[in-house]
Amino acid sequence: SFPPLAQGPFSQTLCEFVMGCYHMREIPYMLNALHVLLHFGALFPMTIMWNSDLIYIQIVNFRHWWQVFAIITLTFTLAVSKAVFIGGLIEKPLIGHWNKQRVMGIYGFCLVFILISAGLQTWTTVITAADSFYAARYITATCFTWALSITWVLFMVAYACKYRDVDE
Repeated sequence: SFPPLAQGPFSQTLCEFVMGCYHMREIPYMLNALHVLLHFGALFPMTIMWNSDLIYIQIVNFRHWWQVFAIITLTFTLAVSKAVFIGGLIEKPLIGHWNKQRVMGIYGFCLVFILISAGLQTWTTVITAADSFYAARYITATCFTWALSITWVLFMVAYACKYRDVDE
């Protein structure tokens, strides 16, 4: 069975809202597009650097080790989200023999790493606020990563709501 998020009186209203949006034709595609844009929006300011003379990809010159962790996490979770569901849709998992608990487990695992990444990026933003060259990039990456975590929660709620009635 699903965790309490998918059960109880509050979840009925939440599920009706999320699934009502989900069944509108454009919403899954919009949520999927938003999901991808948020991934790239979080990755771009951490990997691309620029100044008045040039634009370059930052690979070796990271100021903090957790920037590498955040980049790996965001890249991995983007790949997972596109591999588990065709086009980001919840209707038909790409890997047919996977049951709903495995899919929820994978999404939950990815969400934990995204939240860790967002926390580390928030910390980086706070400690580098005085350095204007890095502060704007870190603030941008942090905002995108927190917004990304919200879309992961929406995917998980929609998936839990879709299969909640099947278990009962």
